[in-house]
This record gives sequence, C-alpha cells and structure tokens, in this order.
Amino acid sequence: MGMPAALLPYQRRWIADRSPVRIWEKSRRIGASWACAAQSVIEAAQRGGNDTWYTSYNKETTAEFVRDCAHWTEVVNAAAELFEETIVDDETGEEILTYVIRFPSGNKITALSSKPTNLRNRRGRIIIDEAAFVPDLRETMKAEMDVLMWGGNVDILSTHNGVDSEYNHILTECREGRRDYSIHRTTIGDAIADGLFKRICFVNHWLWSPEAEEVWLENLLRHYGDDADEELWCVPRRSGGTFLPRDLLEDRVIDAPVFRFEAPAGFAKRMDDSRQRE
Repeated sequence: MGMPAALLPYQRRWIADRSPVRIWEKSRRIGASWACAAQSVIEAAQRGGNDTWYTSYNKETTAEFVRDCAHWTEVVNAAAELFEETIVDDETGEEILTYVIRFPSGNKITALSSKPTNLRNRRGRIIIDEAAFVPDLRETMKAEMDVLMWGGNVDILSTHNGVDSEYNHILTECREGRRDYSIHRTTIGDAIADGLFKRICFVNHWLWSPEAEEVWLENLLRHYGDDADEELWCVPRRSGGTFLPRDLLEDRVIDAPVFRFEAPAGFAKRMDDSRQRE
C-alpha cells in the first residue's frame, strides 16, 4: 500500500522518514496529525504491520485523530471496524477510556490519555501529539521508550508552548546532539510554500491566486497578533524570567560566615545633622 498522493510534500517527508524517534516542530493546523493518521492506517492495514498508540493532552484532540484515521481507511480502501469507545486496564489496574480501530490484519490503532503508565509495554508506533501541552512529558517519554527495543517507533509533534516547556527543552537537547532524534520543522511559510493554501482553497472551493494567498496570510497573522511567532512561525515565547523552586535554591545554600556591622551610639543623629547642614 503506497503513500497517498493527497499528502503535501512536508507530510510525505515525515512519513518517508524511518527514524526510530521523530520530533516535529510545527505551525498550527498544517495537517501534521493528519499525516500521522495516514501512516497509522497504512501500517495497521498491512499483514506484518504495526499497531499505533496515540496520545494527546485532551479528549477532543484524541477523538479528532480517530476520525482522521477512519477517513483514511476509506481513502486507502482498508477494511476496519471502528469502535467509538472502549475501556481497557492500565498496568495499575485503573480503567481508562480509549478509542480503538481494529483491522483484519490483526493490528489496531488505539487512542488514549496521556497518563505515562498507559504507554508502558506497548508495541508498534507511539504518537504524542501536541507534546508541549502534555502534562509531565518527560515521564510520558520515559514510559514509551521501551517500544524501541523491539523495533517500534516514537513520534513527538507539537506547536510550541513557551521556551520553558519540556518540549522545547527536548528540542534543544536534540539540536545540541544530546538526543539522537530526527527533527522536522514546518513553519506556516514552509507549509504555504509546499501548497497548504492551495489545498485549503481546494477543500473550501475557493479560487487560488498569489494575491489571495498573500491576503490570507496577512489576515491570519493579524488574527494571531502577538502570538503569531509562536503559533505559526515555531518561535517559542519567552516567559520574561525563570522560576527557581525552593528545593533547588536550598540544595545550593553554602555554610558561609555572616559579618554584621553595628553602628555606634548616636550614629543616626549625626547623619541627620549632616543632612540638615547640606
């Protein structure tokens, strides 16, 4: 089963990347999750393919991914059974709500919450969507990395959520060579250059032109205002300062001598008299 032609070049580059761990720094609403859904269906529909485990920070995003997968099963003509909701037990015995699509190949796509224990002891591909907004991202990633031992894959994709987010710290570690992850970066400008606005026009039955594209982008930037750099151009906003927790400060307190100066009697009165003479 080949790669659908409906995907834009940056989406196709993402799917073609076979790296064990991929991280996608992206603009809003450019179809990154859409591409992940396409790849999940293609892989799950094949004998010998992979399961996909998808997680994000809220139920609505999770449900949208499942709808995207359901659409792709029709596009690529893959037989599947869609279960809107089901209950599974995590490793602590707690019941969690999930969405599952099963394929005749024996593989499945499961979308579930971002609780770290939910991703332990899985096989196939794990997707963390909007990772910058996932609570306790490092714990979530730590829980999922065992999937790599048996040839699985991990995908991390998100818009930014400030320079101090765990997602941005992880990206920085990748760029400094401390993590061997494959990095993809798609700003709104990159997406437009690859045909995003043309696709939007096609879907909405608009007439495309360079002038219309320019006006559309200008309006988009105006609507986002001060948030445009972070939301569209992949530039995380600065917080204006960094909070240092009490335990971090206490760990670095040293036992240093304290010197005190005590003024002699009448010092304050002499200072007042001096100011009056001035």
